[in-house]
Amino acid sequence: MLLQRSNEIDIVKTDQEGAPLRRSTMECPDRERQDLVRPALKRLVPKRPVLEGFILERSALERMALDRSLDHRIRYRAVRALGQLKDPLSEEVLIRALDDDYPIVRHMAVSALAGMGTDSAASKLEEMLGSKSNCLKSMAARALIEIAGVPDSRLENLELLFKLLSSGDERVEKAILQIGDEAIPFLLSRLDLGSTIVRQHAALVLALRIRRAIDHLPPGWDPFPWLASHDIAPQSISDLYRFDIIREGALAYQVVNTGFDGISSALCQGSEIHFARRRSAEIDREIEYHGYNLTEFFDKAGIIDINLNDIIRQYKAGQPHRMGRTLIAPINRGFLALKMCVNPGDESRLLHEICMQEYLKKLPGLQGLSVESTLPCPLKGIYRIREIPRHLREGICAAEPHAIGYIAGREYFAYVNEPQHSIQVMRRSLLVCARDLARLTGMGLIHASLMPLYHRRGDGSEEDDGYCWQRKVAGRLEKWLESCRYPNLRLSGLADYEHLEVHQDIQPQRLQSHIGRHLFSLSLLLASYLKNSGQLEENTLKSILEECFIQYYSTLARDPPGLDEAVDWDLLAGQMVEEMGSNKYSDGDSDSQHLGRPRGPFPIPALIRAIHIISAFLVIQMQAGSHSLICHRGIDRSPPPSRSRSTSGSTPSTLADRGSGPQTPQTSPAAPWSPGPHGARSGRHPALLPLGQRR
Repeated sequence: MLLQRSNEIDIVKTDQEGAPLRRSTMECPDRERQDLVRPALKRLVPKRPVLEGFILERSALERMALDRSLDHRIRYRAVRALGQLKDPLSEEVLIRALDDDYPIVRHMAVSALAGMGTDSAASKLEEMLGSKSNCLKSMAARALIEIAGVPDSRLENLELLFKLLSSGDERVEKAILQIGDEAIPFLLSRLDLGSTIVRQHAALVLALRIRRAIDHLPPGWDPFPWLASHDIAPQSISDLYRFDIIREGALAYQVVNTGFDGISSALCQGSEIHFARRRSAEIDREIEYHGYNLTEFFDKAGIIDINLNDIIRQYKAGQPHRMGRTLIAPINRGFLALKMCVNPGDESRLLHEICMQEYLKKLPGLQGLSVESTLPCPLKGIYRIREIPRHLREGICAAEPHAIGYIAGREYFAYVNEPQHSIQVMRRSLLVCARDLARLTGMGLIHASLMPLYHRRGDGSEEDDGYCWQRKVAGRLEKWLESCRYPNLRLSGLADYEHLEVHQDIQPQRLQSHIGRHLFSLSLLLASYLKNSGQLEENTLKSILEECFIQYYSTLARDPPGLDEAVDWDLLAGQMVEEMGSNKYSDGDSDSQHLGRPRGPFPIPALIRAIHIISAFLVIQMQAGSHSLICHRGIDRSPPPSRSRSTSGSTPSTLADRGSGPQTPQTSPAAPWSPGPHGARSGRHPALLPLGQRR
């Protein structure tokens, strides 16, 4: 046993049961004291304070825990040992350890107090819920729940329950939701507080209440008229998404928000979205994506061996050249294209592209639907191309690569954002792409690679797996103009159908991710065109971007529910022009166009906010089965009798504007609220205002 007294260390030798054998005392200078104490503490095991014949007495541990002259790791182990002993006499020492200079010691003191389980420990932990440290608050909340459990769902417990949200315990969220409408004013007031974590907790619980209302949606009804009848307008949802930008000079140094990812996850909970009923059996036979057996295919159809010059002569084509991994040769009114396998195993992806091209051409006859994009005419089979000049197969692994062939018009090989196009031509093509992306997404055919986007782009390990727009705070986008150089959006519409993923069903959060990436890519391509053509200004960008988003929405899920009130298009266009029109984040390289400082935030949070809102609205409508590609026969799709508004986009300005129509059946626990009077026209959007109790 080690016992510390001033400059003395008492050593007690014990037997295996911990009984003392003899005691010896030695004098040691200060510089030697820690060297003797530290090894003894390291020999301490988690479940018992006796090891290798040494035992530490409680009083010695208490002195070590509070001695600031000792290394903080020694104080940490002493506090941990006191927690393992669970002696109530040490409680005061553990409470004093909560004021230690080192977080690791404070956190261990919280855990040790949780093990005590006393009322005084619980009282001290409740005080710690007001700490400035989010980590300490989280640990204190979990410890308090461990001691006392989750408080009852009563209004007088609401403030404590709200503080306990830091624990991450779902039971706390459920307890707040069970309080009902009386909790709404309190939650709304917390949305306006300066603390980021408080605003995030309030927004999350309000989003969960909205989701609870959606879960009570009667079959076949549109969700937004239903929510409007319960005094939840689209702007009530969008007002949960708030942000602030902290700048250093002209640079966006930090972005804080109300937890966009958590709000969207709460709103997009629920069952999978099924696509099978949106495609006929004949269509599914056409697109058996996962069922391709390459060996069987090759045995049946064989591989067509052909000399490059022979196929050029066969189609009376001109001199071929490379465009990415595709050889293209001009023919009358278009091009002959031979898309080559870059690496072994690419054949399955190329077969999938042929399948998609054939299927999309059959859409009008199969299902009465069609894409607006001009589709290539695929050539049957897979070719092995011989005698390709070395300069035309640079970067291709095989000397005689496999390839698929197709014939396409000139516009198929013209990128939508090339600056030489007129703005009218670019706008028309971008809108075609937006509508076709939405149309195919509604059938479970999701284009998963419109353009390469990265947080970091470099060589080897520096290159990441791709840009994730839906992070808690979206991060820097590296070399965004370079990413926009070769998109799979052309003047003819969509391209590279090998990237069409076929889904029978999909989780709502994953669908939101795909939709958001579509909208994000469309935004970047529009901005890149306007910047490179010298036309980047707010009114032009706002007009085309708003039209693009609304047409994507209305193609996939009927009319947008009040997007003008939900999205601040002026703020969005202003931020995009300010950040994309300059080169603030060049990192010393004038040719590098980045959006955000290294490891910093994406500097256009208004765009991320708009994408979260629109994609969440779309997922909500698709979950309800109310998107425009499904026809619900024999189902009344009208909203229930409304007391306040006849459409989802209209919002009463006063209580007097709320009609006195018949009471809607109380099948939903949704709380009554509506948007603030100032709309959503600022970076920090106004709080939701309660409209009072239902009559």
